[in-house]
Amino acid sequence: MVQADGGSLAAELSAELCRLLGGRAPSVEPGWDRSIGVEHEFQIVRDGIQLDFRELVHDLGLGVRHLDPSDPFAYHLPTGSMLTCDYREAEIATPPIRAAPGFTGEVAGRARSERLALESRLGPAVRAVGYSTHVSVSMDDAITERAGLHYARTFGPALMLLLNRSGSPGLMVRPRPGRLELCGEFTHGSRLRGALAFVLGSAIAAERSVTGEPGPDQPPSVRLELEPAYERYGWYVDRRAAGADLHASGRTTVLRLEAGGSIDAQSHLELAAEAARACLVDLADADDLEPLQQMVAGDLSLPSEGPAGPERGDEGAADDGPGTTLLDPDPFGALLAPRRRVAFELAPVMVSWATCAFVFTDPARTARGFACVPRRHLSRFLVLLDAGGLDSLLGRYLAVAGDGTPLATAGQAREPGLFGSLGRRLALLPPEPGAADPSSVADASRPGRRDDSAHEAGAGRPQ
Repeated sequence: MVQADGGSLAAELSAELCRLLGGRAPSVEPGWDRSIGVEHEFQIVRDGIQLDFRELVHDLGLGVRHLDPSDPFAYHLPTGSMLTCDYREAEIATPPIRAAPGFTGEVAGRARSERLALESRLGPAVRAVGYSTHVSVSMDDAITERAGLHYARTFGPALMLLLNRSGSPGLMVRPRPGRLELCGEFTHGSRLRGALAFVLGSAIAAERSVTGEPGPDQPPSVRLELEPAYERYGWYVDRRAAGADLHASGRTTVLRLEAGGSIDAQSHLELAAEAARACLVDLADADDLEPLQQMVAGDLSLPSEGPAGPERGDEGAADDGPGTTLLDPDPFGALLAPRRRVAFELAPVMVSWATCAFVFTDPARTARGFACVPRRHLSRFLVLLDAGGLDSLLGRYLAVAGDGTPLATAGQAREPGLFGSLGRRLALLPPEPGAADPSSVADASRPGRRDDSAHEAGAGRPQ
């Protein structure tokens, strides 16, 4: 019998991890890996003066730092969420939540819980004033750009009505690695839940349209004057992009259509919401859809039909979802705890929307390896790990880790694997659309790197 050399055995063990976690599944499998998450930004205010959250974040006794290679301010929390800074604002990002009935309540509840926890850490004299909302939906990189442009013209005006207040500038539509990101005004409670249902359903509708998959009838495309998005690649839809001021006229706004003619914004909203709901079969329940239906019908006012000023973030909090003590465990929180097994110790070294990486060593710290686990496999990895299902595999790999392949590219990070060393973590992040170098994600888009003068003047909001 021929004995496999160290390199061959390391490769075999890496392939065995991939098999145990479910193989080389595609990046998105509708109905299985359809995930959604929200980011909220807050201005931190004391005595009417905005504080710089970058000067506060490191003194709050938060979770684990330095797991995001592109963000020196990011703290990953035991709840699975992340707290960081976006220039002077505090930013809370929920973990990506798998779309399933009840998802709007879970995402909104997590967002509320993290906001309350932040305010508790800051103390009673400091307020967290809602600034912006970013909603991300998982999507295949091969179509995100086409789907995003289609989304801006077809569903963008409807989302602006559901998300933005009368003083809001507009909407950002950004293709991101593995997801489509939509950025607008701060919202919460029932209106956030309505927006979440709409975003998920409309993103799926846009995806099906550009791929030619069977799907619902699309609302007519609106003739918009699109601008480049600020800071990241994508499109900015101004409140006047259709000619009339959408946020001033609301439901009665006359929208110009690409095919000629026009339609009032209310009729377009109804068609867009109908298409979104048609794509949420098996992904949402009646409770998920109710806030959206109420907003479309006018039983729940649109944000632009209320005050134009900043929203405190606690009005209507009772319908945001569960509070801090009721959150279910999330894999992005569970992964933070170091594991100690008989044959090895393991801890995370990188966490991102797309993938996570772990280092594991023998008890004597004489050998080490690295496990790469894409998000779609994370739950199963942790279940197997804690049940002892990976003890033998990782223990055997440590014996040949010196012959293992380095983990050094974004391509390697797309599927599960074991590696002998870890390269530059920035290189493991998928390239941002419009970026020539994957590592450029950190150059102009991370906290503290905005044009300060433009931000002071209000340019670029929502961020």
